Amino acid sequence: MARLSSGAALFVAGALPGETVRARCTSRRGEGWAAVCETVIEASAARRTPPCALFGECGGCTLQHWDDAAYREWKRGLLHAALQAAGFAEPVVGPLAVTPPGARRRMDLALRRTPQGVVIGLHAARSDAVVDLRECPVLHPSLFALLKPLRQTLAGAGLLRRSGSLIVNWLDSGADILLRGDAAASLADRQLLIGFARAQDVARLSWAQGAAAPELLCELRPVRHALSGVAVSLPPGGFLQASREGEAAIVAAVLAGIGTVATKARIVELYAGCGTLTFALQRLARVQAFEGDAAAVAALAAARAGTPGGRIEIVRRDLARQPL
Repeated sequence: MARLSSGAALFVAGALPGETVRARCTSRRGEGWAAVCETVIEASAARRTPPCALFGECGGCTLQHWDDAAYREWKRGLLHAALQAAGFAEPVVGPLAVTPPGARRRMDLALRRTPQGVVIGLHAARSDAVVDLRECPVLHPSLFALLKPLRQTLAGAGLLRRSGSLIVNWLDSGADILLRGDAAASLADRQLLIGFARAQDVARLSWAQGAAAPELLCELRPVRHALSGVAVSLPPGGFLQASREGEAAIVAAVLAGIGTVATKARIVELYAGCGTLTFALQRLARVQAFEGDAAAVAALAAARAGTPGGRIEIVRRDLARQPL
C-alpha cells in the first residue's frame, strides 16, 4: 500500500514494503485505487527471484518474489490484525504452518481450446485469459505430470469446443479426475479418455458437460483416501485440503482448541464436507455433522458405516438458507 498526495490509498500489486516503484493505476478500489508495479526503482532487501518462470503472468501465486521469512511474518500479521479488530487486545499467534514446494495435492484448472492447441492452466492476473501451466513448483509432481498427456488427449476430443475445467485430487489411491467440457462427449471421446486414464494409471476419471452431474467413465481401482485414519471415498471433484501438511495443521489446531470435553458432550460441526474434521472430532465426543452437499453427505455416511462406536450423526442441511 502507498498513499497518493490526496491521501487516497494505492494498492500496488507486485511491490514490496519499503520499495520505490513506478506504478500504473488500473481501477478504483473502494475509496482508493488498484495499481500494478511497472518498474522497481529501489528494491527491497527482501525481494528475491521467483522460483517459477510463469510468476507475474500466471494469476495463481502472488508473492513468490518476497523472502520467505518476511512473507511469514506478514501472513501472521494479517491474523494478528484481524483478531485485534475483533476485540482481542493482545492476541497470541503461533508460527505459520508451512506447506513445502511440490506438495499441493489438488488442482482446479481452466481448459481453453486455441488455434495452437489445448491450454490447461490458471487465469492470468486480472484477466480471463488462461496461462498454460508449463511448470509449477507448487503442484505435486504426479499431478503436474498428467497435464502434458491430457493436453494431447483433449486436442483430439470433440467434447471441448472452446472452454472447460479440470479438477484433480491426488488421493491415497492415486489421481481422481473430474473433467468438464462445453460439448457432448461422443463414444470416440469416451474411448479416448478411458485410454488416457489407463495409460496414466488414473484411479478414477469422471466427465460432465457444463454443470451436469458427473458421469463415471473409468475406475481402475476403488477410490480411497484416509481422513484421520478413516477410509473415505470422495465424490468426483470433492473438496480436499490443498496439502497433507495443511490438513494436519488444521486438525491439530481444532483438537487443541477444543481440549478436554465432558464424556456426554456433543460437538456440532458445520460444513463437515466428507469428514476432514469429523473423524478426528469423534475421538473427543459425539459429533453432529451438518453438510449441504448431497455427494459429500453420501461419502461421509458411507465412511461412518465402517467406523465403530456410532458417535457421528449426519444432517444434510443448507446452512446458508437454514443456519442453526
